[in-house]
This record gives sequence, C-alpha cells and structure tokens, in this order.
Amino acid sequence: MRRLTPFWACLFFLVFFLPCRAGCEPLPWLDTYIIVDTQRLTLTLFARGQPVRQYPVALGRPGTETPLGLWRVREKIAGYTPGIGPRWMGLDIPTGSYGIHGTDSPWTIGTYASAGCIRLHNEHVVELYELVAEGTPVLVLGNPFAGGVPLLREGSCGTAVWELQRALYKLGYYGARPDGIFGPQTAGALGKFRRDYGLEEKSAADEDVWRLLGY
Repeated sequence: MRRLTPFWACLFFLVFFLPCRAGCEPLPWLDTYIIVDTQRLTLTLFARGQPVRQYPVALGRPGTETPLGLWRVREKIAGYTPGIGPRWMGLDIPTGSYGIHGTDSPWTIGTYASAGCIRLHNEHVVELYELVAEGTPVLVLGNPFAGGVPLLREGSCGTAVWELQRALYKLGYYGARPDGIFGPQTAGALGKFRRDYGLEEKSAADEDVWRLLGY
C-alpha cells in the first residue's frame, strides 16, 4: 500500500479531521461541498462539514424540475450572459444542461421558476463562484415536485420523466437506464405499476401514481 508523505498526511488531517469553527472561511478548491434543498429553496455551502454560506435560490418549475442526485461542478464560466447573469457553474447531470447561475429576474428567487437550473441573486453567485472549484460535489435533495406534481403521458420528456423512471427502477418495474423520455418501455413499466396497485388502466403518471411513489 502506498504510504502518505508527512506533507500529505498533514494536509489530509487538516482538511478532514480539523473541525471548522463557527465563522471560519472555506478553503477554495479543497474542502467544500454544496447541498441544495428543493423544499426549503436554499443552497448551503459546507466547509469541513460545517455550513459557512446559505443562499435563497429559484429551482425548476413543474414539468422542468431540478434533478435530484449527487452531481459535481463540471465547468465554471465567468462573464455576463443574458438570462444567466455574471457566473455559470455547469453540473454533470446527464439528462440536460443544468447549472448554478445568476439571474436577470431577481424576483423569482425563492420560487419554482427555472427550467431546472439553480438560480441565485447575482451577488451571491459571484461570491459562491470564488469558493468552489470544478469537481465540487453538489447534492440536490428533497422532493423535486414541491411545486406540484406533473401529469405525464407517452411522448413527455424531461426531468420529471427521468424522476418517474428512477422511482420505477428502484421498485423493479423499469429495467433500463433512465433517459427522461416517456416511450413504450416507460409506458409498460407504468402500466404494470398501476395494475399492481389497483389503479385505473391508463398510460399516465397522475397524482395517484406520484402519491404511491412517495412524492
């Protein structure tokens, strides 16, 4: 087994075992991670296991929900872009182009208003940008449908379909990798789920389906 040199052993101890006292500053590029709470509409930055920043956010509206899961910052881009604001931090979500960014519509912060991205006030995203690196973990948790569950049918696509497929996969109904497209395989899995739970025979994810799936 490879031995740690004294330098790396010290660094490992400082980052992962030295507690972060109240008011401490995160060390950019080294010891940070992010948790996004889809129910409280907050983004919290952690350093050494302790929260050091929290910002209000806007998240995906019904039908374009912000995907739950553990992701990472894939890219960082500075500079103003219309609709995106002064900073962009792209996430490695496989079902589309999602990121943490600013906004030209600050009144939407604290609501479900985006196409799935995580919006911050511009001054907040500028500050956050300097404290995280490419590769920083971003955990999105909670109920993705806190703003209301969507009605999905064959032909629907997007984050909500991906979440439906993921839930059916966990229960053993859907056997493929979720892709966010409501096709025949999703319809078949959903139909079996509806029959098993005594629901009306139809190829749709309605309120009854989402309730039984725990949303």
